[in-house]
Amino acid sequence: MLKLKTYRYPSQMPDRKGVVQFVCGYGDYVGRFAYFAEEFSKQGYDFIGIDQRGLGRSEGSRGHYEDIQTIVDDQLEFSNKYD
Repeated sequence: MLKLKTYRYPSQMPDRKGVVQFVCGYGDYVGRFAYFAEEFSKQGYDFIGIDQRGLGRSEGSRGHYEDIQTIVDDQLEFSNKYD
């Protein structure tokens, strides 16, 4: 199984309002949106995401998607593991 880079910017408020799962577009990576994540965090949301296969700091063939279902499955698996 490939290792996918995960990101979590926890809420900076005592009572978390919710969770924002960010999915970046092709050729991008979640880490580039740290400024965006920090704003959600300040407003009371956990901000989470993964670099998709072959992008950012995740393993995989650089810039190659096997199929869209694999990407969807990765996102769902990550979401289901998040507390």
